[in-house]
Amino acid sequence: MDPASGRATIAGIVGTFVAEGQAGEVWEVRVSPERLAQILALCSAGRALEVSTAGGSYRALARRWWVLSAGAELLVRITLEKSAAA
Repeated sequence: MDPASGRATIAGIVGTFVAEGQAGEVWEVRVSPERLAQILALCSAGRALEVSTAGGSYRALARRWWVLSAGAELLVRITLEKSAAA
């Protein structure tokens, strides 16, 4: 999948692919601090996440994540690695 193709939904949250590298695709979203706690709980559980795009769905593992302040919201970036079991 081409990350430039746009949007993807993870854990019920619509975000955007912003990059692709050797480690995987980077998904980005702006969220409230409360929503961040939900995202981190899902990502840190070690389970594959359901990633839904316009082209279909697949499962991926959250390998890295970054959280940056963006005013009243937080900017979250997560590197996704497609799961071998997808």
